[in-house]
Amino acid sequence: LFSKHFIVTGSTGSGKSCALTCIIQRAIEEHKSAHVVILDLHNEYKDAFGDMVEPISLSDMTLPLWMLNFQELCVALTVDGPERDEEVDILNDAVLFAKRRYAEAAVGRAGALVRKATETHVLGVDSPTPFRVSDVIAFIEDELGKLDRIRKVIPYRRLKARLEALVGDARYNFLFGNMNVQDTMVDVLARVFRIPNDGRPIGVIDLSTVPHEILNVVVSVISRLAFDLCVWGEGKLPMLLVCEEAHRYAPASSNGAYLPTRKAIGQIAKEGRKYGISLALVTQRPSELDSTILSQCSTAIALRLSNDKDQQVIRQSTYE
Repeated sequence: LFSKHFIVTGSTGSGKSCALTCIIQRAIEEHKSAHVVILDLHNEYKDAFGDMVEPISLSDMTLPLWMLNFQELCVALTVDGPERDEEVDILNDAVLFAKRRYAEAAVGRAGALVRKATETHVLGVDSPTPFRVSDVIAFIEDELGKLDRIRKVIPYRRLKARLEALVGDARYNFLFGNMNVQDTMVDVLARVFRIPNDGRPIGVIDLSTVPHEILNVVVSVISRLAFDLCVWGEGKLPMLLVCEEAHRYAPASSNGAYLPTRKAIGQIAKEGRKYGISLALVTQRPSELDSTILSQCSTAIALRLSNDKDQQVIRQSTYE
């Protein structure tokens, strides 16, 4: 079951969460050193596994903005509109500026050997290196001071206003809350993916309080990091990623806002098996789930499905 990917599906109230819980409980009995990560959208799994679970809430853990790749940053910080392409270009320049500024400050504090090694490192917009949001805003403000035409000013003002609104919104504290920006990659990976698991092989990430607009980005980051970690571990870190309500953030829709999430989960679906990471998808609407991801599920645990289209999709995927 865990060597590939599987899906648990059924109408609301049919027992999907209970079925999955029973499967994981039985598996954990014989595999105490496992690594299970559950993306919990309704905060319902943390009491299901007793003292074998590490409850993780974004209210007591940071997932800093700099851990997002550029595609995820664009989804989080820009909105659809006629100036979106211009905003993306501005954000690209601003993030590069902020990363270089942080790196220069870090080099200034480092010793000669660290400074020499850092000088040979080329920073890119997707480099997983820290940066300050204040530096991004400072770059935009500086560019605004050089512009005098209203049409050119609008995308800068929109992006700056969006950033300031998110920074001031308490719901986004897990992204912006810590003003002391530093490289916490190791700490985040260790806690989220239970390395070492310290007798708690299951990490339940409570996403019930995450704003709907940013949920897909948070899932994308966690899924991407899970895949990268298993690749870096060369398949020696077997992991199960449970995606509750998968159709909500990996839909069949062509909406660009879901592209990073579909890409991250799709990469696990297509390549994860050889690196020891498997998916458990939980959904009440399999017909709304990305077809590429669904097609990679070798096992379907189907409970009561009342929708004809959902029944047809499961029949087709099972027979194929």
